[in-house]
Amino acid sequence: KTGDFALAMLSDEKSGTYFLPVNDAHSGSFHPLISACYSLITSDPRWQALYTKGLREESTTLMEELLILAPDLPPAEAEISPAGFVSLDTIGQTSLRQKTEDVGQIHLHLLGGPSYFSHSHADKGSFLLEVNQLPLLIDRGVCEYSIPYVKLIGESFNHNLFQPEAPEGSLSYSQDIMDHPGAKVVLSKWENGKLSYQTDTTGAWPDGIFHKITRSVISSDPHILVIRDDAEYVRAT
Repeated sequence: KTGDFALAMLSDEKSGTYFLPVNDAHSGSFHPLISACYSLITSDPRWQALYTKGLREESTTLMEELLILAPDLPPAEAEISPAGFVSLDTIGQTSLRQKTEDVGQIHLHLLGGPSYFSHSHADKGSFLLEVNQLPLLIDRGVCEYSIPYVKLIGESFNHNLFQPEAPEGSLSYSQDIMDHPGAKVVLSKWENGKLSYQTDTTGAWPDGIFHKITRSVISSDPHILVIRDDAEYVRAT
């Protein structure tokens, strides 16, 4: 599962070796030492392809350990992120890649899991969309720490979420990632070319806003996503 998680968190952008720009992933990539280790312990051709492409792109000084254990470079024939469905319900990461004849590969990534006290953003229920290796719907909470905007990158309004309007008219409500458990995936299924997905994000929001809020995503055509938010407010807004 760790190997599946790591590969599911890769972006289709560029050469496909970079992290999906979500939370604080920025635009980095796995060190070749990691992909080299996985290439030795698994027969999954995706890790071998990542190792080959990643090593050729690595510009930093390589560690001595890599020289000792590194496997031979195989031809990078396999796709690093081919079409397929990965659902890691416990941590709330779901990835669906579908190939189309007209626009290339469509990559939908859904976030609907728990919050962690150490490092989380208010993005429970959000999603990202990449089409033909280009970002279409992004996580606006990813940026460098050197800009003044950094204090706001984790707020809900920087993510693709249903945003409750605060009584004073500003979008000031945000998920409480420090004192609340976060979201829970209640349905994540890919069957006969149809995606059925739902996450309950009630536990991600501060008390007093929602009795319950869920986000559902249904798609039977890679070009069409039906996204529905059902919210029951504690009081009218």
